[in-house]
Amino acid sequence: MQYWKCPCGVIGEDGKQSKFTTVKSLTKEHVQQDWHAVVQEYSRRKLTNDKDKFPALSGLAKTYDEGQSGQYYAGLWQATLIRDLLWRTELSETPMPPVTTWRAPSWSWASTNEAIDFDLAKGDIGDDDYKAAIQADVAVASVDPFGRLKHAQLTVHGKVEDVRRLLVNAYHTAGDAVVGGLTVRAYVDSKKKWTDAETITNPCQLLLLTRSRGLVITRAGKGSDLFKRIGVFMVAPRYRSYDLDSWRQDTVTLV
Repeated sequence: MQYWKCPCGVIGEDGKQSKFTTVKSLTKEHVQQDWHAVVQEYSRRKLTNDKDKFPALSGLAKTYDEGQSGQYYAGLWQATLIRDLLWRTELSETPMPPVTTWRAPSWSWASTNEAIDFDLAKGDIGDDDYKAAIQADVAVASVDPFGRLKHAQLTVHGKVEDVRRLLVNAYHTAGDAVVGGLTVRAYVDSKKKWTDAETITNPCQLLLLTRSRGLVITRAGKGSDLFKRIGVFMVAPRYRSYDLDSWRQDTVTLV
Protein backbone atom coordinates (compact mmCIF):
# COMPACT_ATOMS: atom_id res chain seq x y z
CA MET A 1 0.00 0.00 0.00
CA GLN A 2 1.36 3.41 -0.96
CA TYR A 3 0.47 6.54 0.98
CA TRP A 4 0.39 10.23 0.20
CA LYS A 5 0.06 13.23 2.48
CA CYS A 6 -2.89 15.57 2.74
CA PRO A 7 -3.41 18.48 5.17
CA CYS A 8 -5.59 16.42 7.50
CA GLY A 9 -3.41 13.30 7.64
CA VAL A 10 -2.10 10.40 5.57
CA ILE A 11 -4.15 8.89 2.74
CA GLY A 12 -3.70 5.45 1.24
CA GLU A 13 -4.02 4.79 -2.50
CA ASP A 14 -7.45 3.31 -1.73
CA GLY A 15 -8.61 6.69 -0.40
CA LYS A 16 -8.71 5.59 3.26
CA GLN A 17 -7.23 7.70 6.02
CA SER A 18 -4.70 7.00 8.72
CA LYS A 19 -3.77 9.20 11.69
CA PHE A 20 -5.66 12.32 10.65
CA THR A 21 -6.80 15.41 12.52
CA THR A 22 -10.59 15.51 12.68
CA VAL A 23 -12.14 17.78 10.07
CA LYS A 24 -14.75 18.85 12.62
CA SER A 25 -12.05 20.82 14.44
CA LEU A 26 -11.35 23.00 11.38
CA THR A 27 -13.05 26.26 10.43
CA LYS A 28 -15.11 26.45 7.24
CA GLU A 29 -12.27 28.29 5.50
CA HIS A 30 -9.70 25.72 6.55
CA VAL A 31 -11.96 22.82 5.55
CA GLN A 32 -12.21 24.36 2.08
CA GLN A 33 -8.44 24.87 1.82
CA ASP A 34 -7.89 21.35 3.11
CA TRP A 35 -10.22 19.84 0.52
CA HIS A 36 -8.67 21.84 -2.32
CA ALA A 37 -5.23 20.58 -1.30
CA VAL A 38 -6.54 17.00 -1.28
CA VAL A 39 -8.06 17.35 -4.76
CA GLN A 40 -4.89 18.92 -6.14
CA GLU A 41 -2.79 16.05 -4.83
CA TYR A 42 -5.34 13.43 -5.86
CA SER A 43 -5.58 14.79 -9.42
CA ARG A 44 -1.90 13.96 -9.93
CA ARG A 45 -2.47 10.26 -9.25
CA LYS A 46 -3.08 7.75 -12.01
CA LEU A 47 -6.07 5.46 -11.58
CA THR A 48 -6.12 1.89 -12.84
CA ASN A 49 -9.82 2.21 -13.66
CA ASP A 50 -10.82 5.54 -15.16
CA LYS A 51 -14.34 5.21 -13.70
CA ASP A 52 -13.01 5.10 -10.13
CA LYS A 53 -12.38 8.85 -9.89
CA PHE A 54 -15.11 9.28 -7.26
CA PRO A 55 -15.13 5.82 -5.58
CA ALA A 56 -11.40 6.06 -4.86
CA LEU A 57 -11.98 9.31 -2.96
CA SER A 58 -15.25 8.26 -1.34
CA GLY A 59 -13.79 7.33 2.06
CA LEU A 60 -12.07 10.68 2.42
CA ALA A 61 -15.14 12.59 1.21
CA LYS A 62 -17.16 10.95 4.01
CA THR A 63 -14.72 12.40 6.52
CA TYR A 64 -15.11 15.91 5.12
CA ASP A 65 -18.85 15.43 5.18
CA GLU A 66 -18.51 15.34 8.97
CA GLY A 67 -17.05 18.84 8.76
CA GLN A 68 -20.52 20.20 7.92
CA SER A 69 -19.60 21.17 4.38
CA GLY A 70 -23.16 20.56 3.20
CA GLN A 71 -24.20 18.43 0.24
CA TYR A 72 -21.57 16.80 -1.98
CA TYR A 73 -21.90 17.80 -5.62
CA ALA A 74 -19.60 15.79 -7.92
CA GLY A 75 -16.50 16.51 -5.87
CA LEU A 76 -17.61 19.99 -4.79
CA TRP A 77 -19.26 21.05 -1.54
CA GLN A 78 -22.45 23.03 -1.02
CA ALA A 79 -20.96 25.27 1.68
CA THR A 80 -18.05 26.38 -0.54
CA LEU A 81 -19.56 25.80 -3.98
CA ILE A 82 -18.61 29.15 -5.54
CA ARG A 83 -14.92 28.76 -4.76
CA ASP A 84 -14.95 25.02 -5.49
CA LEU A 85 -16.09 25.83 -9.04
CA LEU A 86 -13.01 27.99 -9.62
CA TRP A 87 -10.60 25.13 -10.31
CA ARG A 88 -8.37 25.18 -13.37
CA THR A 89 -6.16 22.68 -15.13
CA GLU A 90 -2.43 23.20 -14.71
CA LEU A 91 -0.13 24.05 -17.59
CA SER A 92 1.72 20.97 -18.84
CA GLU A 93 4.06 20.17 -21.70
CA THR A 94 2.33 16.85 -22.31
CA PRO A 95 -1.48 16.94 -22.03
CA MET A 96 -3.12 13.90 -20.46
CA PRO A 97 -5.41 11.66 -22.56
CA PRO A 98 -8.99 12.96 -22.54
CA VAL A 99 -11.75 11.20 -20.62
CA THR A 100 -13.54 8.93 -23.11
CA THR A 101 -16.47 7.81 -20.93
CA TRP A 102 -18.63 10.30 -19.02
CA ARG A 103 -17.99 10.21 -15.29
CA ALA A 104 -18.59 13.81 -14.21
CA PRO A 105 -20.16 17.05 -15.46
CA SER A 106 -17.94 19.64 -17.15
CA TRP A 107 -18.06 21.91 -14.06
CA SER A 108 -16.48 19.23 -11.86
CA TRP A 109 -12.70 18.82 -11.61
CA ALA A 110 -13.33 15.05 -11.99
CA SER A 111 -14.30 15.58 -15.65
CA THR A 112 -10.64 15.86 -16.66
CA ASN A 113 -7.49 13.76 -16.25
CA GLU A 114 -5.33 16.86 -15.97
CA ALA A 115 -3.75 18.07 -12.73
CA ILE A 116 -5.99 20.56 -10.89
CA ASP A 117 -5.12 23.86 -9.22
CA PHE A 118 -7.35 26.03 -7.01
CA ASP A 119 -5.15 29.14 -7.00
CA LEU A 120 -7.97 31.27 -8.45
CA ALA A 121 -10.18 30.37 -5.47
CA LYS A 122 -7.83 31.95 -2.94
CA GLY A 123 -7.90 35.38 -1.38
CA ASP A 124 -10.33 38.19 -2.20
CA ILE A 125 -12.42 37.10 -5.18
CA GLY A 126 -15.28 39.53 -4.62
CA ASP A 127 -17.70 36.91 -3.30
CA ASP A 128 -18.86 39.28 -0.56
CA ASP A 129 -19.87 41.87 -3.16
CA TYR A 130 -21.64 39.58 -5.60
CA LYS A 131 -22.58 35.91 -5.73
CA ALA A 132 -24.42 34.07 -8.47
CA ALA A 133 -27.33 31.95 -7.26
CA ILE A 134 -26.71 28.25 -7.89
CA GLN A 135 -28.94 25.18 -7.64
CA ALA A 136 -27.54 21.67 -8.01
CA ASP A 137 -29.22 18.50 -9.28
CA VAL A 138 -26.97 15.50 -8.72
CA ALA A 139 -27.90 11.80 -8.75
CA VAL A 140 -25.48 9.03 -7.80
CA ALA A 141 -25.39 5.61 -9.45
CA SER A 142 -25.31 3.60 -6.20
CA VAL A 143 -26.12 3.83 -2.50
CA ASP A 144 -22.80 5.59 -1.91
CA PRO A 145 -23.51 9.37 -1.97
CA PHE A 146 -19.83 9.96 -2.75
CA GLY A 147 -19.51 7.35 -5.50
CA ARG A 148 -20.07 7.22 -9.24
CA LEU A 149 -22.61 9.57 -10.78
CA LYS A 150 -25.67 8.95 -12.89
CA HIS A 151 -26.59 12.56 -13.57
CA ALA A 152 -25.39 16.02 -12.55
CA GLN A 153 -26.16 19.59 -13.54
CA LEU A 154 -26.09 23.11 -12.12
CA THR A 155 -28.60 25.88 -12.71
CA VAL A 156 -26.88 29.24 -12.33
CA HIS A 157 -28.66 32.60 -12.08
CA GLY A 158 -25.99 35.17 -12.84
CA LYS A 159 -24.53 37.75 -15.17
CA VAL A 160 -23.41 36.64 -18.64
CA GLU A 161 -21.48 38.34 -21.46
CA ASP A 162 -20.55 37.11 -24.95
CA VAL A 163 -16.86 36.66 -25.75
CA ARG A 164 -15.84 38.54 -28.87
CA ARG A 165 -12.40 37.00 -29.08
CA LEU A 166 -10.67 34.18 -27.21
CA LEU A 167 -6.94 33.73 -27.75
CA VAL A 168 -5.21 30.70 -26.25
CA ASN A 169 -1.71 29.51 -27.14
CA ALA A 170 -1.13 25.89 -28.12
CA TYR A 171 -0.91 23.57 -25.10
CA HIS A 172 -1.37 26.46 -22.66
CA THR A 173 -4.57 27.12 -20.81
CA ALA A 174 -3.88 30.81 -20.16
CA GLY A 175 -5.21 33.32 -22.66
CA ASP A 176 -7.23 36.49 -23.13
CA ALA A 177 -10.99 36.72 -23.49
CA VAL A 178 -12.34 39.99 -24.82
CA VAL A 179 -15.86 41.13 -23.94
CA GLY A 180 -16.80 44.63 -25.01
CA GLY A 181 -14.08 46.96 -23.75
CA LEU A 182 -12.84 44.51 -21.14
CA THR A 183 -10.11 41.88 -21.49
CA VAL A 184 -9.99 39.18 -18.81
CA ARG A 185 -7.54 36.39 -18.12
CA ALA A 186 -9.03 33.05 -19.18
CA TYR A 187 -7.82 29.54 -18.38
CA VAL A 188 -9.26 27.05 -20.86
CA ASP A 189 -9.42 23.36 -19.97
CA SER A 190 -8.94 21.89 -23.44
CA LYS A 191 -5.20 22.60 -23.81
CA LYS A 192 -5.48 23.09 -27.55
CA LYS A 193 -4.92 26.00 -29.89
CA TRP A 194 -8.04 28.05 -30.54
CA THR A 195 -8.02 29.73 -33.94
CA ASP A 196 -10.16 32.69 -34.99
CA ALA A 197 -12.28 30.31 -37.07
CA GLU A 198 -12.95 28.09 -34.05
CA THR A 199 -14.09 31.00 -31.91
CA ILE A 200 -16.68 31.75 -34.58
CA THR A 201 -18.01 28.19 -34.87
CA ASN A 202 -17.66 27.63 -31.12
CA PRO A 203 -18.86 30.88 -29.55
CA CYS A 204 -18.45 31.12 -25.81
CA GLN A 205 -19.57 33.32 -22.95
CA LEU A 206 -18.35 34.47 -19.56
CA LEU A 207 -20.55 33.54 -16.60
CA LEU A 208 -19.84 35.70 -13.57
CA LEU A 209 -19.84 33.80 -10.25
CA THR A 210 -18.37 36.58 -8.09
CA ARG A 211 -17.34 40.18 -8.70
CA SER A 212 -13.98 39.07 -10.10
CA ARG A 213 -14.19 35.37 -11.04
CA GLY A 214 -16.34 33.12 -13.19
CA LEU A 215 -16.60 30.37 -15.79
CA VAL A 216 -15.98 30.31 -19.53
CA ILE A 217 -18.92 28.40 -21.02
CA THR A 218 -20.23 27.28 -24.40
CA ARG A 219 -23.34 25.46 -25.59
CA ALA A 220 -23.25 21.70 -25.06
CA GLY A 221 -24.33 21.18 -28.67
CA LYS A 222 -25.57 23.12 -31.66
CA GLY A 223 -28.91 24.65 -30.76
CA SER A 224 -28.79 23.16 -27.26
CA ASP A 225 -30.28 24.97 -24.27
CA LEU A 226 -27.61 23.39 -22.07
CA PHE A 227 -24.08 24.68 -21.52
CA LYS A 228 -20.77 23.18 -20.53
CA ARG A 229 -17.80 24.70 -18.81
CA ILE A 230 -14.64 25.06 -20.90
CA GLY A 231 -12.61 27.12 -18.49
CA VAL A 232 -12.44 29.75 -15.77
CA PHE A 233 -11.58 33.45 -15.87
CA MET A 234 -10.54 36.29 -13.60
CA VAL A 235 -10.93 40.06 -13.76
CA ALA A 236 -7.72 41.85 -12.78
CA PRO A 237 -8.04 44.21 -9.76
CA ARG A 238 -7.41 47.27 -11.93
CA TYR A 239 -10.55 46.42 -13.93
CA ARG A 240 -12.85 45.86 -10.95
CA SER A 241 -14.45 49.27 -11.59
CA TYR A 242 -15.53 48.16 -15.07
CA ASP A 243 -19.32 48.22 -15.43
CA LEU A 244 -19.99 44.52 -14.84
CA ASP A 245 -23.56 45.47 -13.94
CA SER A 246 -24.14 46.03 -17.65
CA TRP A 247 -23.78 42.29 -18.29
CA ARG A 248 -27.15 40.67 -18.93
CA GLN A 249 -28.83 38.65 -16.20
CA ASP A 250 -29.52 35.09 -17.32
CA THR A 251 -30.24 31.57 -16.14
CA VAL A 252 -27.79 28.95 -17.40
CA THR A 253 -27.90 25.17 -16.97
CA LEU A 254 -24.46 23.56 -16.91
CA VAL A 255 -23.93 19.86 -17.61
